[in-house]
Amino acid sequence: MKAAEIMGNSKQLRRLESMTAALVGVFFFFAIVGVFGLRFAIAGLAVFVLCAVVVCVAFPPQGSE
Repeated sequence: MKAAEIMGNSKQLRRLESMTAALVGVFFFFAIVGVFGLRFAIAGLAVFVLCAVVVCVAFPPQGSE
């Protein structure tokens, strides 16, 4: 595939980006579990989700009100 074809098909690209982010997140979570233990991993996950929600609320996508 040429780069222009890949960039032109944004649905496939977004799916690939989503899958990559999910896999990186799972790997990172298990790395934290292995190093710090389950309690810290769950606490870190909760903080990450809370921060993600705060960022999404504070900076809405362009075009939304």
